[in-house]
Amino acid sequence: MTPKELKAHSAGVMKMYQQIKPIIEDCDDCGVVFGTLLITLAACGSQIDVPTEHFKAMVVQELDRLMLVDAKPEGLLS
Repeated sequence: MTPKELKAHSAGVMKMYQQIKPIIEDCDDCGVVFGTLLITLAACGSQIDVPTEHFKAMVVQELDRLMLVDAKPEGLLS
């Protein structure tokens, strides 16, 4: 990914996160949020041209990385 593509990708991720953040925050049931996010990840995994095992490993690796990141009060990841 070029620096320009990475910047555009990051901007897209932040935009989508801001769109879904209120939906997630409005749900009082963590299990529902978790289940919905897992279904979304499974759908994404079936749409990309990456072997299933590689996609699952990528998801776990990214979760490990993100679990170390504190969320800012505004809701953007630091």
